[in-house]
Amino acid sequence: MKKNTTRKISPIAIGGIGGSGTRVLSDLLISMDIDMGRFLSKAYDDLWLSILLKSPDLIKYNNIDEIKERVKLYKKLRVNPKNLNFMEEAKILRLSIKKINTLPYEKLFSKKILWPLKRITERKNINKKKEKMWGWKEPNTYIFLEYFKNQFPNLKYIHLIRNGLDMAFSLNRDQLKMWGFLYGIDISQEKVIKPSDLLEYWIKANKEAIGRGNKLLGENNFMSIKFKDLCINPENTIKSISKFVGKSINNNKIKKLLKIPKVPESLGRYQKKDLSIFTNSQIEQVRELGFKIG
Repeated sequence: MKKNTTRKISPIAIGGIGGSGTRVLSDLLISMDIDMGRFLSKAYDDLWLSILLKSPDLIKYNNIDEIKERVKLYKKLRVNPKNLNFMEEAKILRLSIKKINTLPYEKLFSKKILWPLKRITERKNINKKKEKMWGWKEPNTYIFLEYFKNQFPNLKYIHLIRNGLDMAFSLNRDQLKMWGFLYGIDISQEKVIKPSDLLEYWIKANKEAIGRGNKLLGENNFMSIKFKDLCINPENTIKSISKFVGKSINNNKIKKLLKIPKVPESLGRYQKKDLSIFTNSQIEQVRELGFKIG
């Protein structure tokens, strides 16, 4: 009798603006024995999702059917890889090859160009007596949340938010350069990106993510967490996360999990900066998103 290798448990996804600290969240879920994937970057991003969906052109050209198809491919990769046909495997390989010249993909594919296909064809039986909870971490998940919801009706999503004033003084401009067009922010090559641009992106992206999460998933399946709470008040935050995902943890497990969040030196760096470069409206919107300034 052929074994059923289709996962029935709904996934738990993690997202947030790049640089928000989502790696810590993923590390916590992995330590709770939740399968967050095997093809991961150093920051624990699910590289299958990065390969399939980290492409602004999909949205710029309103390629809805292609987005739907790629989300379905991801579902097969994680839920039932044995159902992938030759054409689907070929497409995944082709999209993987396009990433060769961009880090971190260059390091992953430089020695074995067929490595992505090898990963697909490792047909490991995921059907167990007690099926393992699973999920993924990819910062851009919130952008495609509607499509994930369609494929995973009971999806749970955790959105991590770091203080926008700290984010505004980050050297990480990748997210703004890639997705700034979604929010009408000038990202032309000749433009010098300023902290006010990064803050504007942070405001608009997080407002959209929270609104979308509440609308599509509701309070039972959507959770937003502040990065500071994860660092300063980890025990209560970790307990809230475990309750949200439905994973019971005892006191010994909590003690181990408490070792994961670390307070970075950059936490609160905005306090040493001149905030007059931001508009009053921007400062007020940071407060509206739940952050005290001072």
